[in-house]
Amino acid sequence: MRLIGLPDDAAAGIARLRETFEVIEVCSPRPCRGESARVRVYVTARIPAPDARDADACQQ
Repeated sequence: MRLIGLPDDAAAGIARLRETFEVIEVCSPRPCRGESARVRVYVTARIPAPDARDADACQQ
């Protein structure tokens, strides 16, 4: 995934992604082209496997 925004917004976005996904890798922020204050951050993530509690709830 690629997040683009102000540095604080990109950091907040990464924190939100960690709540839902298993974040595997986060690249350092890179400046966007031109004189923009925005940065881009590349994130590698995957959907976590359901844990045993989720599986038990589905079977009931």
